[in-house]
Amino acid sequence: MTELEKNWQNEQLKLDLGADLGEILLSTTATAQPGIATLYYENSKLIGVQSLSAEKKPTRVVQIKTPETIEAEYFERFIINKAREKGIKLEDHTEYSVPANQQKIMAEYWQDLSPIMTLLGLNLLSSKSRPAKARHRWNSKVAKVKFSTVYEGTQATIYWRKRNEVVILSGAKMKSEPELNANGKLGFAARFATQLRQEHVNSFTEDFITVEDVVLKSINEVGLFLYFGNTNSWLQFKDENNRTIDEWTIVK
Repeated sequence: MTELEKNWQNEQLKLDLGADLGEILLSTTATAQPGIATLYYENSKLIGVQSLSAEKKPTRVVQIKTPETIEAEYFERFIINKAREKGIKLEDHTEYSVPANQQKIMAEYWQDLSPIMTLLGLNLLSSKSRPAKARHRWNSKVAKVKFSTVYEGTQATIYWRKRNEVVILSGAKMKSEPELNANGKLGFAARFATQLRQEHVNSFTEDFITVEDVVLKSINEVGLFLYFGNTNSWLQFKDENNRTIDEWTIVK
């Protein structure tokens, strides 16, 4: 099981993602280095890969130390192509083709990496093509509301009791096994969910029925714990009048 480790080194936030995914170095300034995929962002918008003109000032720099199985240069080219598909204007690159035998490998690696980038507030989509990520705010009224879900064979009732405290009531039914990626491996979300379950291993039976209340930190964690994520959990949980927890708490 991969553990996510965070530590500051030389004014950088280092995320150690394990042998399968490599490392992410997050900073406000950094110089591109050979063998490391370097992405420049202005807030959440990608503005450059590997190189950046002097007039552009990034607010965040993401450097990805890819695992041994991933060529950083090919991954950068893959990112450039994905960005261009979305209509994002980057610095000119005279060579950005990815060999045919590397296309699937890069796509699967990006699929694993995307949830982590999203958690960091970063993505490949321009702000014009995608609305800003929805924000939700806890309040004392919502703390008293019972929300339930029936999703992919799971069943659960929750209360969002405090800002960083969501309780899954005892008797919830969990999804037994996560789905694998095309490469036959668990994605990041599934690995994180598995770790979350290990932390509460005494709270559910071998049949994946909870035998006590489980307290987690967020609605997203609840979704990972119950059904390994892969959906918008803010839309899955509804009150007795079919009103979603998203409708109850979204900041407009």
